[in-house]
Amino acid sequence: MDRLRNFLIWVIIVLAAVAISLLEGGGFVNAESIFTNPILPWLMAAIGLQIPIDGLASINQALAERRLAKNRVVFLAITRQIVSMIVTIGFALNGFGVWSLVLGAIAGAIYNVGLSHFIFPGPRMAWHFTREHFDEIFHFGKWLIIASFFGFILNRGDQLLFGWMMKSESFSLYAVASIWMMAAITIVQTLISRIYFAAFSEVIRDQPESLAGLYKQTRLLIDAGVTAMAFGAFFLAEPVFALIYNYSGVGYYVKLLAPALLFLPYRLINVATLASGDSRGFTAVTVIGGIAMLVLTPLASIYISEKAAILVFASIAVTSLPTIWRLGRKLMKLDLFIEARMVVAAALLIAMLIFTG
Repeated sequence: MDRLRNFLIWVIIVLAAVAISLLEGGGFVNAESIFTNPILPWLMAAIGLQIPIDGLASINQALAERRLAKNRVVFLAITRQIVSMIVTIGFALNGFGVWSLVLGAIAGAIYNVGLSHFIFPGPRMAWHFTREHFDEIFHFGKWLIIASFFGFILNRGDQLLFGWMMKSESFSLYAVASIWMMAAITIVQTLISRIYFAAFSEVIRDQPESLAGLYKQTRLLIDAGVTAMAFGAFFLAEPVFALIYNYSGVGYYVKLLAPALLFLPYRLINVATLASGDSRGFTAVTVIGGIAMLVLTPLASIYISEKAAILVFASIAVTSLPTIWRLGRKLMKLDLFIEARMVVAAALLIAMLIFTG
């Protein structure tokens, strides 16, 4: 199912690249947009190749994550990044330009797939079809294919929308800021998905009455971490990034994206929902957020301002909270104070961003 899902995601990326090429050729794209660059569709299709390649990794890797066997998992994750970085730098030094990033990403994916079939204990992988297993996996996984598509839109759709709406100079600064913010978000998401998914699965399976206690303890840790990062970005992003780059503007966009960090703790309920086997509920959360982002972000840009559009994108997860809380109440008793505090923190940060320019 992972292989099918990853392949379909890549097909969607290729279709999007073709659509951008046709729109640009037909004169439907702003002349100052990044989408006028003729190499962009080719880059999108090429870098998307890492997704179906990742789908070929050994299932034993996923089982190791589920069993919290972190030594090999962490080793492979770190060495993959090292391999990707070495390949990227090597091609860059030999004049491959932006294609170096593509080749580095694909090299990292190939390395991950190859090593995953050797370092994780378990049966050797082989192509095999069993109707009974397919029906069971498809019943659970069909919703995850939809969730993957809308999850991609929710997490990376800003690159398409803002690339379309912004001038290329502004979007270049935004894209750099987005890379830094996505790095912070990925750290938290990886912690949630790779550690707490397995922990929640075990608790739901063996001690469901303990889920609320584990959730409260986890929320305290995650809430403290993302609050420090988000408000730290507000106060420090501009001076810090002014030192890192010899041009200004990146820190400003990092600040505007910071509210997204404050909604990450609610993904713990998403993880618990998926761990309980409710893939349909999990999908509903991503579909609501993805559709809201596609509708509300352009409207904010057209009728208010670019700044408002970025703030809407950064806080779009709020549209999914009623669904998230409804799903959470099916699994455990939710504490009103715990659920409200990050919404209040996000509202405070957004207000500070609006009134400080």
